[in-house]
Amino acid sequence: MFTQDKNSDLNLYNEDNLDLGQILKTLWSKKYSIFFATSLSSIITVIFLVTSKPIWQGRFNIVISDSTEKNSTGFENLLGSTFNFKTSDNSTTQKLILKSSSVLTPVFDFVKKYYSEKGVDKEGLEFRDWVSSELDIDYKDGSKVLYVKHKNKDKELILEVLSRISKEYQAYSKKQVKEKIIKSIEYLTDQNQLMQKATISAQSKFNKFSIENGLGNIDGFVGLGKNNTPNQITSLGSQSFSRLENKIIENNIPKPENLFDAGQRFQNQFSLLENYESEYMDLKSKLKPNSKLLKSLKNNIENLRNSLKRPNEILVEYKNLQNLALRNENILENIQTRLEIKKLELIETPDPWTLISEPRLDKTTIFPKKKFGLIVSTLFSFFIISGLTLFKSRYFEPIYFKDELDKEINADYLETLNKGDKNLSFLILDKIILKENNKKIGFVNYKNELNVDLFGQILNAYKNVQTANLKEDKLLNNFDSIILVIEKGEIKFNEIVLLNKYLNIYNHKIKGWIFID
Repeated sequence: MFTQDKNSDLNLYNEDNLDLGQILKTLWSKKYSIFFATSLSSIITVIFLVTSKPIWQGRFNIVISDSTEKNSTGFENLLGSTFNFKTSDNSTTQKLILKSSSVLTPVFDFVKKYYSEKGVDKEGLEFRDWVSSELDIDYKDGSKVLYVKHKNKDKELILEVLSRISKEYQAYSKKQVKEKIIKSIEYLTDQNQLMQKATISAQSKFNKFSIENGLGNIDGFVGLGKNNTPNQITSLGSQSFSRLENKIIENNIPKPENLFDAGQRFQNQFSLLENYESEYMDLKSKLKPNSKLLKSLKNNIENLRNSLKRPNEILVEYKNLQNLALRNENILENIQTRLEIKKLELIETPDPWTLISEPRLDKTTIFPKKKFGLIVSTLFSFFIISGLTLFKSRYFEPIYFKDELDKEINADYLETLNKGDKNLSFLILDKIILKENNKKIGFVNYKNELNVDLFGQILNAYKNVQTANLKEDKLLNNFDSIILVIEKGEIKFNEIVLLNKYLNIYNHKIKGWIFID
């Protein structure tokens, strides 16, 4: 054999050479096998759809709202407090919680028990697999409306599962609110105990200082109310609940209008000083300067004046202790009021999430969709079978069409010979031979012997004409002109690649090719 030039520019076969006309022609030639295979596939699909147990689906919708915010916001605004116990849940986080085992485990346990009672083996069923295969839980278009869908072959189980899920969700929403209220109560209880101790301590220090410095009434106590007078004794924590509530609503911490009252001790001292000074001025005009009485009065006046220099420091401390006691008292009242309100909230049943549609079963099954399934199956089968047919025809079956060969063979098409008309074939070959002007001509086939009926008469008529095979190297070199002969159904597409390599070697001798139909 001749050495092949692998680097030569060859027109190798590739699938892009097919056009729509060739595809349709190939499919039409295989129409019976395609129809049979597609029909068989459709029949199998129908049998499957008819015998398959239907899968049903049920659903309900529920509004997921922040119940804690709804229940507490009014109170928080009413109290005007700096305490805030509200929380906001991200919708994605909330959805994951609602699909978790912490909420749906009771429902899953019921499902396993139901299967067991029905004799269905579901021992290996895991919670995660059950949720992913049978449940669809998500929000509607970014809203707070959550839809819950459950699919199963058992209608009774679907409705029961949906009913139980809706109850679990509503119970979960109430549990959420209660847990947050309980946490608030626990916090406020701790703060109440701390503030009671702080208030008693501040009160004790204030009363002790008042007694020591005689700043209260006769008994030594000073009231902390807004309109205290020396004769009004107000003890800490004696206000009624309604008064506390009014104070908090007004958001007004009472401050004494008189920062302090002149206690009995200072009132007496100032009065005594005034009497001493009046008496001294009266006697000064009557007695001599060195009188013992005047000296005694003067001495008493100086002593009283010196003693009255301390009241400023005492009253400043008195004011600080009074403010501290008053602040602690109001904080304690605020906390106690909050604590009572939270206890009332806990007693009242919080509203569960709103169920806006009762669990119901869809009117049609989600599987099988018989008409739709048959149409899809038929179309899918047709395209798959057609594709396989084209692929098989392209790579594994002989070529029967002249047009397909003409696009692939690297030589000019000359003529078509018809096996059924030998005389016409002889005339066509005779015309081709005469054009070569008595050159030595070789009618060459790719791999088979040429048809004797068609070429026998020509071989007898012309001594300069011979037949050969492309693989007969020595014989091909003796020809002046080579005419390739291809019979219908003789060569496959993958063989054309090798054929073109041979044609490329003898391209200076190749005159064209003839198709035998």
